[in-house]
Amino acid sequence: MAGRGPDFAGMLPEDWHKLRDKEVHKLRRLRREDGKMPGLALARAASLLDRSEDQVRRYVDKGDPDPPSKVSVFVFTAWYITLANGYGGKIKQLHDDLRLHTDLLLLHGIVIPAAYLTFWRAWNRLSKERKLYAKQGIKAHRKLRLRVPWEAPHRNAAWQVDVCRLDIWVVPNGGTKPVRPWLIAVIDDNTRMLLAWRLTLHSPTGADVQCVLAAAMMRRCRDGHWYGGRPSAIRWDNGNEFLNNNVTLFAMRIRFDAYAVAPYHPEAKGKIERFFRTLQESWLERLPGYSKGPRAKDKKEVYWGPTKDLYTFDKLVAYLRKCCDNYNFSRPHGGINDHIPFEKWCADETPLTWVSRAKLSAYFLPLDGRTRKISTKGIQYANKHYTCYELPEGRHESDLINKQVTLRGVPHETSWVDVHGEDGRFLCTARPVSSLATEEIVRHGMRRDADQRKCDSDLREGAALRLEAAALQDPETGGIATVVQVALAGLETASGNMAAADPVPAQQEPMAQLIPLTRATIPGSINASRQKARRRRGPRRPPQPPQDTTLPLEA
Repeated sequence: MAGRGPDFAGMLPEDWHKLRDKEVHKLRRLRREDGKMPGLALARAASLLDRSEDQVRRYVDKGDPDPPSKVSVFVFTAWYITLANGYGGKIKQLHDDLRLHTDLLLLHGIVIPAAYLTFWRAWNRLSKERKLYAKQGIKAHRKLRLRVPWEAPHRNAAWQVDVCRLDIWVVPNGGTKPVRPWLIAVIDDNTRMLLAWRLTLHSPTGADVQCVLAAAMMRRCRDGHWYGGRPSAIRWDNGNEFLNNNVTLFAMRIRFDAYAVAPYHPEAKGKIERFFRTLQESWLERLPGYSKGPRAKDKKEVYWGPTKDLYTFDKLVAYLRKCCDNYNFSRPHGGINDHIPFEKWCADETPLTWVSRAKLSAYFLPLDGRTRKISTKGIQYANKHYTCYELPEGRHESDLINKQVTLRGVPHETSWVDVHGEDGRFLCTARPVSSLATEEIVRHGMRRDADQRKCDSDLREGAALRLEAAALQDPETGGIATVVQVALAGLETASGNMAAADPVPAQQEPMAQLIPLTRATIPGSINASRQKARRRRGPRRPPQPPQDTTLPLEA
């Protein structure tokens, strides 16, 4: 039917009578000499008056056959709308079922029009939102409602976290049966910066969520700019991987607010949902194994190519790492006026709040669940040697050699691992030797050389004391002076020189009374013995200029 009828719910019979006279007058003016009227105008009048076209023709030819008091218009009340929602908007089926129970409905005063056209017209007079809601549910409600977009005022003011099952089949490492992996991602609301992500072959758990959040809060640097830190609030949905006791305790210990959005309202975390859409439609649809690709001839099974062409899990991780780096550091984002997310992050001068690495490391996942021994080359993991040149204060690298440790981190992240002792305490963060910068290696070499020089100096002083003790032997009695006696005699000589330069006050006891060992107790002269020891060692070498530890430019 052309046109759309008015809402007859509140129309009085007199008003309908005026509307009919107006439409009849228009049709009489448009009627041709042969008595025929334009079809579109006739159909429009029939729709407005809720009458058939034949009835409208009789109105035009004969005038008003029905008095205003007899006009009755069927209205789609709330009861009918509820039934229509139950039938999913299938009005024809609803009308047929109602006609089967006409007698029972009449007992309740409900009259169902016999003509389906009348029933359909009443349904068609409803708003577009009502009709789409009955057919599509809440999705139609979201499409036809205005929303006020919200954006965080600055970086780390709010994060959005979600879990998505990817539309691609991959082969597990060492397996043959294809599976669809899951992805956990964390995105900053203001800058659209993808702070952390993790790919898993199983349904994510609370431990996986804690691991990804801890990785997102790590202190990282790129081009002299730091990113990461603790957020003020995080939004996620009502999944079990988010609403569990472990994740709640994690939020309380790290001190950030966690909000679960309303069910079936993905627009409340639209940034992360839009990222998943970009991931599925732009990054995965070109890969073999995409589950929403072209179908086979029988149109039942999705064609994803031979098993030998599918990506392995590690290959998909490497591909997603490149895509995520391009998303963060190279690709303009339309939601932030075509700025690159990392550039917008750097332009924001909001201070970042850091969480200690030892506190975050406790929430990383154990890597392969076995202990390793630290050798002089470091730790071997994933066919790489990991080492740490920046140890925490109070620790020395010699304290870690030959220790049994466990590794923690993000399972598919090989650029770093956290080292924990047998008691579970955090020791350090190790990185592959191949990824260390030249400046770090040079700086470590300078520290190592300084420690070696200090040890050599102490060793030489100890050797000199042993030689002096050997030179003070008494040939008559066979007495031998110990190294401690020589050292104490040296302290007495030094204190005597200080006393000569600065007399001891009357109330202070002299050093000779405090130390019973004096020159008289050791035969011979200390100075003479030292001279003999020096003659045995030979002439002292002149001091060497410090060596240049910087690498040449070619290195």
